[in-house]
Amino acid sequence: MAGLWPRLLGIEAAARYCGVSTWTIRGWLSSGTLTRVTLPGKGGGSLDRLLVDRCDLDLLIHNGKAR
Repeated sequence: MAGLWPRLLGIEAAARYCGVSTWTIRGWLSSGTLTRVTLPGKGGGSLDRLLVDRCDLDLLIHNGKAR
């Protein structure tokens, strides 16, 4: 299934991918548990869209598994 998802996900897609709410994703971003991806935009600024790396989500899920 991972092959069907793009590498960078918006907040709604990231929430669907993890099976959580968008507020949970925002909380993880706010606490530093998850890092926002900032891409360059036109004119030297940054893209004004909240993106997360699917690989970071996979690592978060992997680390959350009970051992």
